[in-house]
Amino acid sequence: MIRLYGMMWMMLVAIGAVAQDTVLQPIVNDYIDEANRIREVSEVNRLSNALYREKFGKEQAVNIVTDIPPNGAYYRIAFQKTPYLADTGLLDIWHRRLADDTASIEQLTERYYGLLKGDNPGNGYVLDYIKTPSMQAGYFFDEQGHALYIVMRSPAQEFVMATIEMDLTAREKVELARDFIRKTKFVGG
Repeated sequence: MIRLYGMMWMMLVAIGAVAQDTVLQPIVNDYIDEANRIREVSEVNRLSNALYREKFGKEQAVNIVTDIPPNGAYYRIAFQKTPYLADTGLLDIWHRRLADDTASIEQLTERYYGLLKGDNPGNGYVLDYIKTPSMQAGYFFDEQGHALYIVMRSPAQEFVMATIEMDLTAREKVELARDFIRKTKFVGG
């Protein structure tokens, strides 16, 4: 898992990400509540390990997070599964302004998808896209895993990557991804 986050960071450099803005400046989203922001690495790892244990019945081999970057943030989030049942998860979200990257949302999403999929065969992975005049987005996940990955891009070259850790079914992950994307609004540029 550490390798995956390292590769994602290197990928950002490779696609020309440059700005060090905070994640809350370019977007608003109903899932992001400042009261639920997690500022301590130990708390991020504690929640991540609890979610992993809930899904797989064992601890993660290592704590994944070693620092919180200036252009990223962690939040506790809730997803309303039914009118009477909400599930809690961990949102890792960060923002960059893309510099002269003309890649389509499909190309951007598939870059991350390829890194995270690694040597695993394509079976069990879901990959889809949503396009509107104000945003293009892609999302993907392993049906057997507990993480959902969302890539979003505005026409003004604002780029957001979100990872949500939560014990959801494949159908619930699709619902959450679509709802998260629908509720995201780019406010800068």
